[in-house]
Amino acid sequence: MSASGGHVYRGSRWPRLDGVYLFGDYCSGRIWGLRRAASGWQHQQLAATGRSISAFGTDPSGALYVVDYSAGQVVAVTDPESEETSRLVVPAVAHLIGSGGTPWRAELGITNAFGEAVSVDLVYNDETRALSASAEIPPGGGLSWTDVLVDLFGLEPADEAAGVVEISSVTPVVAGVRSYAATPEGTFGQYLPALSSSDGIGPGQVGTIGQLARSPDRYTNLGVVNVGQAAVRVAISLRSKSGEPLGESIVLDLDPGRWQQLFDVLAAFGQQAAASARVEVLSPGGRVWAYASVIDALTRDPTTIPMRQ
Repeated sequence: MSASGGHVYRGSRWPRLDGVYLFGDYCSGRIWGLRRAASGWQHQQLAATGRSISAFGTDPSGALYVVDYSAGQVVAVTDPESEETSRLVVPAVAHLIGSGGTPWRAELGITNAFGEAVSVDLVYNDETRALSASAEIPPGGGLSWTDVLVDLFGLEPADEAAGVVEISSVTPVVAGVRSYAATPEGTFGQYLPALSSSDGIGPGQVGTIGQLARSPDRYTNLGVVNVGQAAVRVAISLRSKSGEPLGESIVLDLDPGRWQQLFDVLAAFGQQAAASARVEVLSPGGRVWAYASVIDALTRDPTTIPMRQ
């Protein structure tokens, strides 16, 4: 055994571990908890990670991390007995024919950064259907589906659909989607991350998306996804390069876990010049994330521009 000194957990996410001193074994990858009780010190093995634990550390929120020396990784410590569910929303998952007859597909990838297998539940949602699936992500590994709506959710190759995928798991995972066009010359597309509620903005906050453009060789789509648990009303407005408002705001209503894309958003506002967009949440308790896709009108190749606060 080679003990690696730890830290007392003072975070808020795992209440059962509050005040517990966590330490590990470099050789076995096991983590123990040590707590002072009325009868003296009590200790318990909390996890067998299979990692080469060389150090512990915390961030300003009190979250605890371990350093895996062999893998060269820093990973978060979670409570293995917690029933808390991690929820992610993956926007812009599609299997359809887009502008110019281009066939669009979505490659979904999920990565497990921990030393134990993780079971995930997945639900695809759009305005007309909800499809469920499940998968097990191997320790330290990942899974991907090249055309996820067909390969995982069972759509027929001739079907058309576009919506979001919600991913639920007890242990957090990392996920994202590559939305791509399949052409005889190859594929091209864009990456969008899976989102938690903390990635979005709420009432009183403003998100900004820059570099919107419209010209004979470019146009811009703008997508908004509800990453919260409540229905949300959101206002989209445009600004000129000098910061002046361009036209009236467009108001969208989104149910939880829903996504909407405004095609050629500058044309929808009756504008031609490059501009920025402002995203504001109008309803209490709502949280949204947004992005722009600047698309080459000839190749249909999109560039992702994420919202910033």
